[in-house]
Amino acid sequence: MGNRGKTCLEYLRLKPCICSAQLYVAGTSIEEIQRRYGLEEIIKLASNENALGPSPLAVEAMQKMLASVHRYPPVADDELRAKLADTLSDSGLSEECFI
Repeated sequence: MGNRGKTCLEYLRLKPCICSAQLYVAGTSIEEIQRRYGLEEIIKLASNENALGPSPLAVEAMQKMLASVHRYPPVADDELRAKLADTLSDSGLSEECFI
């Protein structure tokens, strides 16, 4: 039987409030603005982009992890579950809430 004749949205059986939500329309990309107006340097402020670039601490943390980025985390990542529970403790979530 399968899902013949159904669109992806119909097959997912999403709630009507989700299906009726307006789709996000992205703003014009930096590359498009550069081409359109012949500009070299563009700083977009309307798209919640940081004109200063990423935090040096964030870059350092990412560089440290690049060598192992191809590996999946352990199935029962207790350290991650504990950190999530600690971070979200105000919302009443415990380690058992994370699978």
